[in-house]
Amino acid sequence: MRKLLIFLLLTTASYTALAQIPPKAINYQSVVRNATGIPLPNQAIGIKFTIHNATPAGPVLYAETHATNTNLLGL
Repeated sequence: MRKLLIFLLLTTASYTALAQIPPKAINYQSVVRNATGIPLPNQAIGIKFTIHNATPAGPVLYAETHATNTNLLGL
């Protein structure tokens, strides 16, 4: 009985240790380029991120916009 109790306690502890909440974010990095493919360093840009339902023309489930600046490499 004692061995069963210890086994159940350790099993429960291992499941609890593995139950971590994943971050609610999408990490993304991009190089901003002009129409000819040349990176745009030190530029103020606007970014719009949109998630559609089922198809690219489907209803928008989530959208966000950001204003930022590129670095020396256009990142």
